[in-house]
Amino acid sequence: MQQQRLTRKLPLPSSLVLMTALFGAPALADNAPSEVAAIYTGTVSSDRGLGFIGEQMTVAFRYNASVAPREGILGHSFPHAITSMSVTLGSESWTWVGGPNEAYLSNDEIYRQSLGGAIDRVSFWASDFSGPELTTEPAQDLNVEVYFSDLSPAGMPDALQDDMHLPRSAFDPRSFDNSSMSFSFSTFTAESTTYYYIGAVDLRLVSAVPEPSDYAMWLTGIGLLGAFARRVNG
Repeated sequence: MQQQRLTRKLPLPSSLVLMTALFGAPALADNAPSEVAAIYTGTVSSDRGLGFIGEQMTVAFRYNASVAPREGILGHSFPHAITSMSVTLGSESWTWVGGPNEAYLSNDEIYRQSLGGAIDRVSFWASDFSGPELTTEPAQDLNVEVYFSDLSPAGMPDALQDDMHLPRSAFDPRSFDNSSMSFSFSTFTAESTTYYYIGAVDLRLVSAVPEPSDYAMWLTGIGLLGAFARRVNG
């Protein structure tokens, strides 16, 4: 009898609203925001004597997943896909100030046909960062790259199924065989040029940062559930 009373209090339109709030998220996947954000962290394993070995390197960036691909020899590049990026080493941070950048995807089907191997490759790269100096000579050509590779043979479940489109969610390093990040720069004097490379390995996806529209959708769903609970208990 109690179940019959609850059924009368919940007319069909309200039932449909509740079902949409609970199960509508997968249907919204195709309408996900085109700007994707992610934060990766890894342990510094090489630094050319700069004193960061064992420290954490963190790279946070956003990219525009709607950028059209440009075909290359072994895959597709996505010029100017990155919209923001920062890198942190220990207590020091640098911010990308809008220089050249691109994303690059290479599917193992293309690579296998070209070079006789099987490897998926993913790269996010940006140049021109502003931040503290690490050497006595001013640094130039500051570059940051986040790199993933997967050695699983083509046709097997692997990390990169499509190199024609940037994904609408951040890549998970656990889906790849190898992952790394690098922060590099050069210094110049009248006598010589010195190249510095700081590398981190074994990356972790700290956060696939939700977009404001995601928060709005979650809050709407919570509000609908609250209204439904009040109606049932009323």
